[in-house]
This record gives sequence, structure tokens and C-alpha cells, in this order.
Amino acid sequence: MLERGALSEAKVVELSAKFVCVKLNPKDAGDVAKMMGVSRLPDVRLISAKGEELKAFRGGVSAEELVKAMESAVGAK
Repeated sequence: MLERGALSEAKVVELSAKFVCVKLNPKDAGDVAKMMGVSRLPDVRLISAKGEELKAFRGGVSAEELVKAMESAVGAK
């Protein structure tokens, strides 16, 4: 499970303070999942304040990949 893997890594947790983190269940929020094009779980996305998708990970992500993308997104503002 992603929460016990990449999302629990110390650097990911540290960087997550710079983001608005949202977890949704497509069964409960199907309209949002459909709008975002969620087709597989897990689906992790980094979206700018302007609503632009900066990075998407569909089907899983390693802590190293996620940290790299988060650091890049923080620099992208």
C-alpha cells in the first residue's frame, strides 16, 4: 500500500508540508476521479496552484521518484 511505502518515507513527509495533500476514494468521489481521468490506483499527482498537472504517477511510485518530482514542483511554483 502506498501509505506504508513511498508516502511514509521521511523526505516525502517533510516535503508534503509544502503541498495541499488530498486523498480521495473514487467510489466516493467518482465525479472528481472521472474529471481527473483516474483509471488505475494508486494515482498520485502533483498539480500547480493554477491547476496544471506537473507530474502524474499511475500505478505506483517509489519514494525516490516522488521526492524528485516534489522538489521539482516546489521549484516550479
